[in-house]
Amino acid sequence: MFGSEKMAQVISGKALLELIKEGKVIEEGNVENCDAIKYDFVLDSKFLKAQYGGPIDYSSLKPIEQKEAIIASGEVVFVLTKETLHLPENIFMHLSPKRGMTEYGILH
Repeated sequence: MFGSEKMAQVISGKALLELIKEGKVIEEGNVENCDAIKYDFVLDSKFLKAQYGGPIDYSSLKPIEQKEAIIASGEVVFVLTKETLHLPENIFMHLSPKRGMTEYGILH
């Protein structure tokens, strides 16, 4: 009906594992974080919060500074992952938070 156009395909199972092993789509990925059709990203200790004006490494803060790094109600903070994505133009990825995080009011 639409000529030679291909239908979208889900990359899952062994194909997804191979992409992660080869580092083609997810650099620094861990195959243990892969399950069927999903990949669980690992949060890095670096984050972006307006009061710091740039990325900050939480683990480098002194204990008193860590207490000040608390996210206030309604505040937006950007978190980074340990992995880096390299998506070719023909791959679409949907990112969503883990259900457990949404129970604490953390949204993406």
